[in-house]
This record gives sequence, structure tokens and C-alpha cells, in this order.
Amino acid sequence: KLQMTTEEPPQTEITLATVARAFIFEIPPQQVAQRSTLGYRAKEWPKSAIWCGRLRIIDRNNDVFLSFEHTDKEGLYLSVPVDDDASQGAETVESVTDSSRYFALRVVGPQGRPIFLGLGFGSREDSFDFKAALGEKKRREEAARESEMTRKRLEAEQRDYSIGASEMLHLKAFPGSEERRTKKKSGSAGTSSNNSGGESLAPPPSTRRKRKVKFTNLMCLHLHRMKCPLKDYL
Repeated sequence: KLQMTTEEPPQTEITLATVARAFIFEIPPQQVAQRSTLGYRAKEWPKSAIWCGRLRIIDRNNDVFLSFEHTDKEGLYLSVPVDDDASQGAETVESVTDSSRYFALRVVGPQGRPIFLGLGFGSREDSFDFKAALGEKKRREEAARESEMTRKRLEAEQRDYSIGASEMLHLKAFPGSEERRTKKKSGSAGTSSNNSGGESLAPPPSTRRKRKVKFTNLMCLHLHRMKCPLKDYL
């Protein structure tokens, strides 16, 4: 018997950024409880980090992961998926209020409960690279949304609105159009009946004014000799 096997799509992994030295700290529980009102404050964290190693920001099949790797031995210390739409309602990475080199991480524990850890860098350059790599994820998501909107708009513009051979086009008159058309017909019928009675309307009065003529003494004398009254020329 033949058995059908389904092959999983190959994993595509892209390293967005690498930070040689990153530090993990414990966040005091009282600060975690007050995070919604006071935020995170790195100056209140313990001075000693619980871990130090290499951090790689990885894009794996359009999903971003924070990969904390040991530098003194092989293996992975922690892998955190960047998921800002989690049901907990908090972002995976949040900035602290008193420094540009420290951040707070929300990590989902084994039982699904969130664990909050502090993340620090030795320089502002490393912090900038970290934020730029996370911003690349948001830019890709925004580009994907715009591409989908453009695709839907082009599909709507290319839609065929022609009428098929077995289809009929029904036109609906506007309200009151039948009444206006009836009044127009009755008015034209009344006019035609009046004209058929032999009566004709008088033409409208002319608005053209008579031109006044200015007569000189010589012209008046000439008309007088010809016995022509001046009123005929006025």
C-alpha cells in the first residue's frame, strides 16, 4: 500500500541583526505590578545580570524571534517570539522610562503565564541596531497590508460589468417623474387644441426703437420746398 506523506515547507531564516553582548536581568515583582502606571525603570533592577551572551534577531518564515545564544558554550539560552498581538495585551518588547539601552521582555512561561525579564546593552549603538531590527518586522507587516489592499483594489477595477446574453437591464424611474411627464403631455395637448381653432397669436411687440434723424436748416428748407411733412421722417 502506498502511504501519502505531506512535506513541510522549507524554513527560511534571515538574520536581521546580531549583538555580540546582551544582558538579561531580573525585574522586581513590585515594578512588574506597577508597569501599567509607572512603567519600567532600569535603575531599580539588580546590578548583576543573570545571563550574558550573544543576541540574534531572526526572521523565520516572516516570524521574528529573539535568539539568546551562549558564547562560553554551545546551545541556546532563550528564544522569544516577537508577538505584539498576544492575548495578554502587552508588547513583547517595551522600552524603560529612564534609559535608551534597556528594555523589558515579556516571555511566555511553560504554563502559559507571562514572565518579565530585563534586557540591556553595553552601548547605544547596540541598542539602536536592536530597535532597527524590530522596526523591520513592522515595516514588512505594513508593506504586506498595503500590498493586499492594492491587490483587492486592482481586482475591483478589473471586474467585468458587461451584461450577459441571458441578462436583462431594469431601469427604475425616479419618484415623481411619471407625474411630471403626464403634466407635460397635458400642457402640450392644450396648446395644440387652441392652435387648431384658427386663432393665431399676435407677434410680440418689437423692441426695436425708431432711429431719430437730426435735421439741419438746409434739409428742412429742402423738405419744405418739396412739400413733405417732417412728421414722416421723425
